[in-house]
This record gives sequence, structure tokens and C-alpha cells, in this order.
Amino acid sequence: MKKMLAICGMALLAFIACKQPATTSETATAPTPAAMPDFPYAIENPDNWLPGNLNNVVTVMKGLKAWENNDIDGCVAEFADSALVEFDGLDAKMGKDSLKAFFAGGRAQFKTVQILMDDWESVISKDKKTEYVSLWYKQIVTDNNGKVDSFQVMNDAKIENGKIASLNEKIRRYGTKR
Repeated sequence: MKKMLAICGMALLAFIACKQPATTSETATAPTPAAMPDFPYAIENPDNWLPGNLNNVVTVMKGLKAWENNDIDGCVAEFADSALVEFDGLDAKMGKDSLKAFFAGGRAQFKTVQILMDDWESVISKDKKTEYVSLWYKQIVTDNNGKVDSFQVMNDAKIENGKIASLNEKIRRYGTKR
């Protein structure tokens, strides 16, 4: 009986310990301005961002998914009437017709495209004036000759009035194996 009571007591203590709130040393909190590290570079608005609207993530992902599926009209539907597009070697403000031609031309290079999403983030500035969605993903493509290639992609999409107002894309091509 004493053994049973001791076992139940230990189980109760373990249960209570698990239910206790985490101490401040165990939780991630933003540092106070006085406790901010001495960064080697300064920026104009440090600590300016809050979590953003998840519907913006859906908007950007729907545009990407439509492009992946060769639905150029669906892709362009997620963009504002005029959008800034920043890709390697390209910085251009485009209307929907130009966006459609741009995305169709890029997609026509590939027989198939596969997106493997790694992560995403939606943020809004503390003054609620600027919103971004960032996506990190692997893109696997098969060109029209059957050659397969893959690369890591990072997109930053500025959102205005629920639409993509600018798209900045960075790509890292995978190197050859040694």
C-alpha cells in the first residue's frame, strides 16, 4: 500500500510540475531596448515588425501555386493592377498584361514545376502601413527537353489592399557534387 501511495504521489508531483508555467528564462521574449545587443550595423527602424495577417500568406501562395500549375491567369489575379517585379537582372513596374506575359514566358521554359515549401512568414509594420509575406521553398523543374534542375528560392511580397504590390525573388542554384 505504501509503495502504491508513493507511486501515485510521484505521478501527481510530475503532473503538477508539467502544468507549471515556464519561467522567464525558459520562454523567448524580446529584449528590452536597454538589453539589445550591440549590432555591428544600424537600421532605421529596429524591432519594427509584428506578426502579419495569415490571409496575405494565402494570397501569395495562391499566386505561386497557380504559376506552378501553369495557370497564369490565376497567378496574375493575386497581383495589384500594377506591381514592382524584382528578379535577378530585372527591376520593372508592370501592369497585369505585362505580368501575364512575363510569368507565361518564364513558365513556358518548363514542362513541369514542383514547389516544396520550407517556411513562410507574414509581418506588418508597427504603424500598420507596410505588410510583407516571405516564402522559402525548393523549386524542382523539368525543362522542355527533359532536363531536371532544382534551386532554393526566397520570395518577399509586399501586400497592399490584399494584393501583391511587389515581388522580390532570390534564387540559389545548387552546386555540382564534388
